[in-house]
Amino acid sequence: MPFFNAKVNFSIDEVQEKNLKIELGKAVQNNFGYSEEYLLAIFEENQKIYLRGEKTEKIAFIEVKVFGNKFHAGYKNFSHDLTIIFQEIFKIPPKNIYIKFEDIIAFGNDGNYFDKV
Repeated sequence: MPFFNAKVNFSIDEVQEKNLKIELGKAVQNNFGYSEEYLLAIFEENQKIYLRGEKTEKIAFIEVKVFGNKFHAGYKNFSHDLTIIFQEIFKIPPKNIYIKFEDIIAFGNDGNYFDKV
């Protein structure tokens, strides 16, 4: 299950949000083999983000957490796909898009516990 949290320093309109969700679903399917059904996505807009000491340009800080992927399969292509998606939907320069990956070895949902130990 991929968890996705994007923090941006601007507003996201409903059309952009819908397009982002759709494109994320496609990228998750293509790179990790999960359908959009398994995607948990959070979009945090209007954040106070400084880059290079300034906050005047559009910036995105994206956290991607993937369960049971200790060898980072798909991370390289997913990073490329995310950059293109954010550049096209929000017109963010690629140099202002930062992606942090994290491996999840365990999580809980619906009262259940899952681990890859």
